[in-house]
Amino acid sequence: MNMDSNKDEDGNLIPVPHVGGHNHGMPILDMPDLKPEEKLYWEQYNTTTYFNFDETRFEHTINKSFLSYHTFMITTLTVVFYPILLLLNNTNNKWYLLMLITNYGFVISGMLSILIFHNQLARNHIHLYPNNCYTAMNWILILLLSVHLISAVVKKSTEFFLFGNNSQSENFDYEMLYMVPENDNSVNSSNFEGDGSTRLSGETHQGGDSRSNSNTTRRYSEQLHEEAMSKGQLNKLSQNRNKLYTTVYNIPMIKQLSLHFHRLFSFIFNSLNYLILFYLSAHCCVGLAIGNIFGTPKERIFNLLAHWIKGGVFIILGIVSLARYCGFGINKSWGWNLSILKKSDYYNEVTGKYNIPTWVKLFGKSGVSMEFIEVFLIFFYGSTNIFLEHLASEDGKWTAKDLQHVSIAFLYLGAGLCGLLVEHYMSNMKYKMAVKQYKNIIKENEHREISKEEIDDILVANPGFSLNPLGPFTIFWTGILMSKHEQASKISTAVHVQWGSLLSYGSPFRLLSMIYMLAFPCSEIGAPQRPFTEIIAAFCLIAGGLIFMESTDQVIEAMEYRGYTEMFTLNISLGFITIVMSWIIILFIFKDWLNNKQKAS
Repeated sequence: MNMDSNKDEDGNLIPVPHVGGHNHGMPILDMPDLKPEEKLYWEQYNTTTYFNFDETRFEHTINKSFLSYHTFMITTLTVVFYPILLLLNNTNNKWYLLMLITNYGFVISGMLSILIFHNQLARNHIHLYPNNCYTAMNWILILLLSVHLISAVVKKSTEFFLFGNNSQSENFDYEMLYMVPENDNSVNSSNFEGDGSTRLSGETHQGGDSRSNSNTTRRYSEQLHEEAMSKGQLNKLSQNRNKLYTTVYNIPMIKQLSLHFHRLFSFIFNSLNYLILFYLSAHCCVGLAIGNIFGTPKERIFNLLAHWIKGGVFIILGIVSLARYCGFGINKSWGWNLSILKKSDYYNEVTGKYNIPTWVKLFGKSGVSMEFIEVFLIFFYGSTNIFLEHLASEDGKWTAKDLQHVSIAFLYLGAGLCGLLVEHYMSNMKYKMAVKQYKNIIKENEHREISKEEIDDILVANPGFSLNPLGPFTIFWTGILMSKHEQASKISTAVHVQWGSLLSYGSPFRLLSMIYMLAFPCSEIGAPQRPFTEIIAAFCLIAGGLIFMESTDQVIEAMEYRGYTEMFTLNISLGFITIVMSWIIILFIFKDWLNNKQKAS
């Protein structure tokens, strides 16, 4: 520190309480104690990205607004539009298909925008990040969304053939498609526009019984039609929507696909629903990394991948925890709710068959709990990460750093396997606990005892949680170990302490959620219990995951170069996370409102 800076014009010392002050906001090149090799490194540090390079100094025109529009498209698609589409689909809203088609057009416009921007770069021979994978990921996204849209149209067309525009349930048998002969025009598509339950003609595989089956289905359709008509006429906008749907469903190819391949397209649609959301999240992360030239030079890409993949996993786990609090997965008892599924609930009066879901057949009388999924993923992560931690090695030798990371993978392997075994032991206990709660609810509300026939009719009984501590145990020790993971950079070490502490703080709250459920058992079937401790657990997981992603070398260096401290990024991250959590809760509030409105209409 130059002492002359603390003197006035006459050379007299100026009183200062603390000489030197602090380094908050001081770029690293302004640090007085940099060593020569450190100064050389930071003087060569390149901050050029796709977002800030000077596009005016090239021969051919480059318009970065195309990049900005694409960034806006992919961000709003991931955070706003696609979650709303999931909400509309989960509530069987009639506007879902039209919104899905509109969303597809929005995505195509964003993809055309980035294609134009890439062509502008190519004309000027600009390659800021050679051989990056973002273009390939764009094509994969278009493919996924195209298949998803086609399968959605076929699936909705199948439901239209079965129930017209009155389908609000997945509990139907596809064999009903074959109950009306092709020449049966007694129920035509005009009823669809009146919000009735129509049925277009389908193939018959019933031989001599097709006539009686047709009459059965027609009576069922007429009943639904009368119920729908009693609710009043649709407004003009809804009528135009239904006319569009009728036109699409009557396309010969769509009709044939729905009649012959309905099961396949329904499976594809359901499989892609949440898969696309996860892919969009990964797509945003890859776009952020490539747009900011992270992962270069090539040997540093594994450090980036390790932090962003693992941090992303904790973010997803936290979002799922918050969604469970809001009621996500209540049909599978994932929403901290008592779930009682009866065999009689899956009986179809038209076909005379029980349409029992596949997951019920696979996982038995206590169902599949979210805790089972968590410990399975922990086990899977541990079994694969033993080999992945060695990818960054250039000479094939195991370093002390590799072994330190592999030791954590062994923790996941052992804890995950132990958790799976605990879930096996918990199966009967969960069933008995749920049945006991069910008996108490019936006794309190209906003042009677449950008969043996009612007990035998129960397919799945789940109290909404599993007393399995291995998931929180693993996350707790991950946080403790990583908070002690010293780095070469002081800021990096401090950031590791931040996210490690957040994970270790969040784990006890999950245990408190289990204790809460024991102390306050469900008093209603199928209603989310909402233990308040899950809000804090979800916050710690999401915030810990985001700061985990920030602890990669490339982000730390970007912070140090600009003079950002670990406390500045911590405050920003925590504020950002609470905004994201607010948006998720708003989505679920809107979903509940939409469900109640549709039931009342």
